[in-house]
Amino acid sequence: MTTTRRTQRDRAQRALRLRAQRATWAEVADACGYRSRQAAQIAVRRLLDSVAPEPDVDRALSTEGLRILESRLWRQYARADAAGDTNTMIRISKEIRSLNAEGSKLNGLYRPERHEVVVTPSPREAIEQARQATLESLNQPTPQPVLDAEVVTE
Repeated sequence: MTTTRRTQRDRAQRALRLRAQRATWAEVADACGYRSRQAAQIAVRRLLDSVAPEPDVDRALSTEGLRILESRLWRQYARADAAGDTNTMIRISKEIRSLNAEGSKLNGLYRPERHEVVVTPSPREAIEQARQATLESLNQPTPQPVLDAEVVTE
C-alpha cells in the first residue's frame, strides 16, 4: 500500500471514528480535511465497503460487552437490595432483563426451530393399512358391506 493510500485510509478511519462519536458530517469533514461533507461520507462508505464483515467476531464482542454491563448491574442490584431500595432494584432488574433479551437475540436464541414432518404413507393409505391389520389380527375375512335399514309396518 502506498503512502498516499495509507494516508487516505487513516483519514477515512479517523472520519469513521468521529462519526461513530456522533459528530456531524460537516464536523467530520472539517476535522479530517475533506472539501465537503459529501467527500467525507464517500470516504467512509468506501472504507466500510473495503472491510469484510466479521459477524462472528462482532457478535462475540457485542456479547462480551453485554456481559460486562450485566455484571456491573448485578453489583448495583445487590447494593440496592442491601439498602432496601426497591425502586432502584426494579429499574435495574428491567435493564438486566433487557440485556438478557438483547444477548439472546444476538446469539440466535429467538430463532424459530425448523421441524420437518414427512407423512408416508398418505393418511388414506395409513387408514387402509390399519384396517387390514385389524382384520387380519381377528382372522376374519374382509366383511361384506352391511345394509342398515329400518322396517316400518302399518
